[in-house]
Amino acid sequence: MIKKRLGVGVFVLIFFVGGLTAAAPVKEIEVTCPLDGTKFKTPANMAGPRMGAQLDLKPLGYMDVPPRIPVCPSNHFVVYKKDFTDDEKVRLKKFVLSPEYQEMAKDNPSYFLLAKILEYMGDTDFIVANAYLQASWQVDDRPDKEKQYIDLTLQHLKKFLSTSKTKEGPEWVTAQMLAGEAERRLGRFDEAKARFLEMSKMPVFQLSFNAKIVAYQLDLISKKDSQPHDIP
Repeated sequence: MIKKRLGVGVFVLIFFVGGLTAAAPVKEIEVTCPLDGTKFKTPANMAGPRMGAQLDLKPLGYMDVPPRIPVCPSNHFVVYKKDFTDDEKVRLKKFVLSPEYQEMAKDNPSYFLLAKILEYMGDTDFIVANAYLQASWQVDDRPDKEKQYIDLTLQHLKKFLSTSKTKEGPEWVTAQMLAGEAERRLGRFDEAKARFLEMSKMPVFQLSFNAKIVAYQLDLISKKDSQPHDIP
């Protein structure tokens, strides 16, 4: 789905799915499923001007949000990178062909399946959280599913933050911002308030742009506003 909304600004956004989008205006791309060799065509990504982002880093503009990722029609495997080792293929095939995965594929979008794959393959909590976050963008018309995915995002962000060795760096800053945003969106206002108040005391969040976001979040929390909002 192409999202078109107006907004300005973004602090940090990390995309981990690469090499599969089309830079040129191509209508379809051909992909080979790495698990069974099935060739299939899938819509290419539409890329256009970016006009800002929401507080959960969802990009605003003329583009596919989140970026499309190919899903094998034969087994619902999400082709999240170009090349896989033989060992990865064996491990992935065992998971993807399991009844549990096939059942999940019936009523969950591609980024949710990607998150489950990344969890199974032992990727970092930060990367898994990003997959669940983008899955929540895919179901913004299904409130129950959206909240479920936001909660999963928060769980992995908390794990990442609890094991982080430093309280600085773009991933740590992003994780803190997104965790507070997730808590607000889930209506956990006391937790969100405590997190953003703590952030307001840290030098990295006292930079002009981060400070504005923290102040805006605290204002929304004071109003018990759990709705999505654009970065001001």
